[in-house]
Amino acid sequence: MSDEENTEDTAATGSDVPDEVTETDAAETPADEAEDIAAEGEDDAEESDLAAESAEPEAIEGEPTPTDRNAILPYDFAHPSHKLNSRLPVLDVINEKIGHALATRLSAQFHQAIAVTLKETTFEKYESYADSLPASVSISRFRLNPLNGSGICILDGDLVFMLVDSFFGGVDGLKEPLGQRQFTPTELRISDRIRHNLFDAMMESWEPIACLKPEHETMLTFSEFTSPAHPSAVVVCTKYEVELKAGKGDVHVMIPYSVLEPLRAELTNDLQKMSERNRQWQREFTEQIMACDTDIEGVFAESKISVRQLMNLKVGDFIPLGKVQTVNFSSEGIPLFEASVGVSNGMVSASVRKWHERKRIIQ
Repeated sequence: MSDEENTEDTAATGSDVPDEVTETDAAETPADEAEDIAAEGEDDAEESDLAAESAEPEAIEGEPTPTDRNAILPYDFAHPSHKLNSRLPVLDVINEKIGHALATRLSAQFHQAIAVTLKETTFEKYESYADSLPASVSISRFRLNPLNGSGICILDGDLVFMLVDSFFGGVDGLKEPLGQRQFTPTELRISDRIRHNLFDAMMESWEPIACLKPEHETMLTFSEFTSPAHPSAVVVCTKYEVELKAGKGDVHVMIPYSVLEPLRAELTNDLQKMSERNRQWQREFTEQIMACDTDIEGVFAESKISVRQLMNLKVGDFIPLGKVQTVNFSSEGIPLFEASVGVSNGMVSASVRKWHERKRIIQ
């Protein structure tokens, strides 16, 4: 093939390329490529935003979102939730004292060794506490004078049954069926004794903080207790475990937080500061006691004579007393010390020789 034919084929091949392709390739520039990349980036960003919106939880209509700083958040003034996280350190100390005092009283009441242990003191909503109780319980309402409001005393039914059996010498061989049942008159009397001792222990333990006098109001049925007027009210629940030889049972004291609100300042005091104030009060009280006047008396001499000799005594007669050396002195019938009798500065006097009991000096 000649060189002329090759030249013609090459020209023909170039002429076979469409005009549109040639024009497009010629029109493409680096600026156009940058615009295409930017458009693709915008599409990817829109898809990412849509995916993020779908992953976020839907806001409840009518409620402000947490990210809105200017939003007005709801607050329940009647039953604020922050009360559930309250701390009343002095109340824990009082409840410990109530447990010890109750153990002493129950042991003396039922003539057996009974231990009472403080399990816990919790702050919870009324409805939550009511739902956790078993059906077989003795429920009573009491006033906490002079505070405004009432508390609830709850006795475990098993505890009442065990105390009845042990007090009257029975054997707990018959198991009670689960569920509600009416307490017998004897069981109610035992329950009254437990409550009476509990109220006395409460009154004694609360005395350093406030003069409270628990007073029994009425008994409540289980349905009355679990249907309160304010189910979301915050209550302070103190739970004790009562242990005797036959077994264990619980005693609960539930007091609304609003009832204890007037004593909040006293119940949140620093225990160390309270102990310092108590020591200061004790020192001042001791000083006042030491300044008080007291009468002491001592018998200088004693002698035995017959009734005949006594009847024959006349004015001016002498009674032989012997040699008086020591005299025992006392105050209000309490022996104090032994003293030697003599004369000092022309007056009959006594010199202390020894104390009958070891002298105690209050620091």
